[in-house]
Amino acid sequence: MTSSRQPRTNSEAGYILLAVLFLVALILLSLAVAAPRIAKSIQRDKELELIHRGEQYNRPYSSPHDLVSKGLVSEAEYSRISAKIAAN
Repeated sequence: MTSSRQPRTNSEAGYILLAVLFLVALILLSLAVAAPRIAKSIQRDKELELIHRGEQYNRPYSSPHDLVSKGLVSEAEYSRISAKIAAN
């Protein structure tokens, strides 16, 4: 079976190369615009995760009564520490 397509001439190949270069430039430009937004979004997600972890660490000791009820400090020790903190 013979092909009915004509071989491309040099001028047609030049236009195709120009179109491919234009598309590559357009893709690179859109990536350059999107990269800072993506980086900012990643940074924001990391910060939110750190805030969440900090809240998780703080949660068991958020209430002074939790420290006493869990037996981590005595009532007298807690009162002494609270008085020192209030004095500062």
